[in-house]
Amino acid sequence: YGALSGNLAAESLERGVRDVIRDESKRDPRDFALWKKDPGHLMQWYSPWGWGFPGWHIECSVMSAHYLGEQLDIHAGGEDLIFPHHECEIAQAESLSGKPFARHWVHTRFLQVEGEKMSKSKGNYLTVRDLIAPEAEGGRGVDPIALRLTLVSGQYRKPFNFTFDTLKASMKHVERLREASAAAAQAIGRGSDGADTIGPQLDSLATDMENAILDDLNTPAAIAAAIEGAKLINSEGEKLSGASAAKASDFLKSVDELLGVPFHRSVPGSLTERVKLGDSSSATVTPVDPLAEQVERLLKERVKARSARDFKRADAIRDKLDELGVEVMDGADGTTWRRKSSL
Repeated sequence: YGALSGNLAAESLERGVRDVIRDESKRDPRDFALWKKDPGHLMQWYSPWGWGFPGWHIECSVMSAHYLGEQLDIHAGGEDLIFPHHECEIAQAESLSGKPFARHWVHTRFLQVEGEKMSKSKGNYLTVRDLIAPEAEGGRGVDPIALRLTLVSGQYRKPFNFTFDTLKASMKHVERLREASAAAAQAIGRGSDGADTIGPQLDSLATDMENAILDDLNTPAAIAAAIEGAKLINSEGEKLSGASAAKASDFLKSVDELLGVPFHRSVPGSLTERVKLGDSSSATVTPVDPLAEQVERLLKERVKARSARDFKRADAIRDKLDELGVEVMDGADGTTWRRKSSL
């Protein structure tokens, strides 16, 4: 007991948590309850020890053994769970099975927001819903994939400071990756010829990504290699050959597999969500959420209005899209859209 947390000496433990331990029935400061009694508690079961409910630590040990077996490959949690919770889980599980409870422990450090602890009293308490909801619904319109990339951009063993500058950078990274994906798809679609000019470099970057993940989940280094690969693909522009495009597609697939950033698939607001002007039936993506469905419908109506030279109607539709928190971009290759952000 104490091997995971380093809390080995009962005397020092008692001094360190003397304000927390108030149970006079404990014979040792390291003791913890397996069965608790509280008449006011919501859960109540009868047991050989009377009415009560299981202690927090034994709940987790029993559930993991029941559903996952006696040994776990990876056990994760926040740094505040190392002691006493995970220490007690080990004590219970290993006393019963005689086997190591978990092969690998992954404890994440606390999250800060703009250098401060996140709390409602400070007014910096953020939820995923608040960040990704469209501005028209009171949110900030953040791309959820960019938010995910931000949250994995720090190595889990180090305190992570969430800042809106980091989020802005992640939004640019995601767009860069999507542009690379679109460029590769277009090159493959038009059957481009030519030799592979970037494959060896992309293979090297893919290896760098994998090695970084294998190095105790060094996600910052993995993301850096992914962005370097996207820049390399985008630097080719329309010169991207079919052979290079195939290697680029493989590279981008490995980025998604390692980092969970599905930029190369249909993502609401991405550069792949395009309606060709003059062809209202050529949407390149099936919408995957209510906003995307509404945007696609309005863009098709706008295409028809522009084709009929009904620019007043087209402008009215654009204004409606603006109210929905959507930015519309007209270009030679068609119309693209993305969610606006209040960052």
